[in-house]
Amino acid sequence: MNGVRVGKCKMFTAKARALFRFIAPLAWLLSSQVYAASWTTSVDEPNGLPAVSKSGVTAMSSNFVFWEKNWAWAGLSNKFKVVGPYEYSIVGTNQALNFALTARIRKASNQQLAWKFDLDARKATTNVIGGGIDFALDLTDFGSELGEPELLPDNRGWTWGPSEGTRVEMRFDPPVVAVYFERGNKSEIRAFFYKGEVPEGHRHYVATLNVSSDVSVGPTTAERFGLDNVSMWPTGLLDWRTAPVDLSFLNAPEKPAGKHGYLTAAKDKLVFKDGTPLRFWGTNITAYALFGTARENVRLQAHRLSELGFNLIRIHHHDSSWVVPNIFGDRKALDTQNLSVGMLEKLDWWIKCLEDEGIYVWLDLEVGRQFKFADGIDAFSEISKSKSRSQGL
Repeated sequence: MNGVRVGKCKMFTAKARALFRFIAPLAWLLSSQVYAASWTTSVDEPNGLPAVSKSGVTAMSSNFVFWEKNWAWAGLSNKFKVVGPYEYSIVGTNQALNFALTARIRKASNQQLAWKFDLDARKATTNVIGGGIDFALDLTDFGSELGEPELLPDNRGWTWGPSEGTRVEMRFDPPVVAVYFERGNKSEIRAFFYKGEVPEGHRHYVATLNVSSDVSVGPTTAERFGLDNVSMWPTGLLDWRTAPVDLSFLNAPEKPAGKHGYLTAAKDKLVFKDGTPLRFWGTNITAYALFGTARENVRLQAHRLSELGFNLIRIHHHDSSWVVPNIFGDRKALDTQNLSVGMLEKLDWWIKCLEDEGIYVWLDLEVGRQFKFADGIDAFSEISKSKSRSQGL
């Protein structure tokens, strides 16, 4: 019996090997053909700008970028919409720079996507950096295949890839005010609609992305998987003041948090000084929630976090410059050497309320702090591009 079984196993193995010898080359052939034709470009969500990828790996992505004076961020609030198959729109406003942006996007051909940008400034804004579109190119993974990008003359755009091969070209008509490699780094190209000022009035640009024949223009994610009808979404299902289940009993033995002493590591486990083991299930409280939540709601939300089963909270982005106010105060704060008493009180209140619920705190010591000239740092200009503040750490 054993000999029969062995014989059958050997026979099966031989057949399997023969089948593999046939299938493996066929699979390689099919996969190599798919891989060779796997370059795609599409309109990215949610910003409505172009992206290029190969086999699912992003080769080029893009984003809107705008700055006020001294490189203070001036974000564009925009809404992207799928109008129809391969037709899209963008509606945006920039409060800091006082202009509105709209765009109509369409697939012009199998190798071309086109954007029609209209920018309208309600009033002139002077002494600003400006901005437009930032293109990020992955030269590390794709530089050997596409080479280095080149800028088109007269601020008309850029191109990436050999003339005979995979090629991507972004062209603006009329020319934008500036197209350049950021700090000479060829993996980042910036095309500015405005530079130095935002003059009152209207500006119109047509941006065309042309790709070689081996790059296909693909649909957006929403088009691939079906568009959402947001008007049909149910609302008010969850009360922001409570949790659907109450797991706060899990934290009851820990009240107040910290009573077991300092936390240490014992091999692969976390153990308090008194020998009590603990596992953490955490989330973040970040940025504006730290300083903008009403005092009575802080205690309410601390209890809700306990009801949701969390026993660890990370306090995050308390020092980031885009959070106003942050731990250093409001925009009037001259330096980052002094902490705001008022903001510290808000942070302390969060910690106190979490502690009362048996929830432990992970406090980031530094996240997005940007040094200022008044901090008195030697050779400050070397890290700040000669502006009044640094560009972050």
